[in-house]
Amino acid sequence: MARRVPNRSTNARRDKGTGQLSRSRNGLDVNNPAFGRWVSDMEHYSWHREAVPAFNDVWTQFIADEAGLATPYTIDQILQKLAVVRGQFPVTGAN
Repeated sequence: MARRVPNRSTNARRDKGTGQLSRSRNGLDVNNPAFGRWVSDMEHYSWHREAVPAFNDVWTQFIADEAGLATPYTIDQILQKLAVVRGQFPVTGAN
């Protein structure tokens, strides 16, 4: 079974009540389907449990790196990172 995995492509913050990632301060919505892909359960598991670095760790570092910048990432910088991450975590089963 495939599951849709949103790419955490923005400077997302966790909602204090739910712990879910939410809209970033630059206006991108991490839950927008345009930023996600359908992946198999096996790929999803592999990206989050077996990959080094893990998928979420890549985005966590990207977000943490922004703290040292004078201004937040631009939308173009975030989308460029998304393209790089998609290359690091290709979809081999479903599209």
